[in-house]
Amino acid sequence: MRIAVIGCGPMGIRHARRLAAMRDVDLVAVCDRDDVAADTLGMELGVRSYYNHLWFLDAMDAAVVATPPTTHRVIAEELLEASIHVLVEKPMTTSEWDAERLVRIAETSGKVLQVGHIERFNPIFRRIADAIEAPFQIEAVRHNRVELREREVDVALDLMIHDIDLVLSIAKSEVSGITASGNRDFAIAELRFGDGSLAVLNANRKAATQSRFWTVNDQTHHLIGEHDALADELAHFVYCARQGSKPRVGAREGAAALRVALEIGRQIRDTE
Repeated sequence: MRIAVIGCGPMGIRHARRLAAMRDVDLVAVCDRDDVAADTLGMELGVRSYYNHLWFLDAMDAAVVATPPTTHRVIAEELLEASIHVLVEKPMTTSEWDAERLVRIAETSGKVLQVGHIERFNPIFRRIADAIEAPFQIEAVRHNRVELREREVDVALDLMIHDIDLVLSIAKSEVSGITASGNRDFAIAELRFGDGSLAVLNANRKAATQSRFWTVNDQTHHLIGEHDALADELAHFVYCARQGSKPRVGAREGAAALRVALEIGRQIRDTE
């Protein structure tokens, strides 16, 4: 399978390096509007570099989109309409309208649209998911150290959305209420579910130390481990694209997590 990586920032570099090491795929190109970034990564991996994904649509069967979030919808849409399978990084878009549009296009095209919620491939989370019973009480903490680069989206879309997706994936009923507080870089949100389940999410991208753990019914699980979840995520994407099967985190799952994250962001902005 011929695959390309669009976006040569930190996440795109990680994707490209993993794909280059996989035996059953052919990394044909990397692409970024920043020609230096594209050329540097292309030279490192020995593949062609491009500055516009529209220049080489016929050269790929699948693509990873790791560009800034506000560009996700347009790029993913153009790829899907060219009959190319897509793995788009989270958040899948930055608006509900864009997300629903991608859902419709993906389902009409018959191509795979997978959303890059990498924690679904964390074996520690899989063990939690297999053991949990509803109604549950979860506290999720996800703190990252301060980064020098400015993020395009708020902490709910950037960081908390990981835990939003995980909670939604194990919930047995719909979200019945959301309350949130914080600011652009720190947020606490409470998700209530129809069956009485409760999830309290705490995300901070300017913390002194990195910390990622879940406390489920008073038992704490640290989510940071040695497992290469990104390699598993990419292998799953390639498998689904080859088989035409539904990915673990498809367009509808990505859109559901996005809706909750956007509501959390709206509530925080309204109180600032």
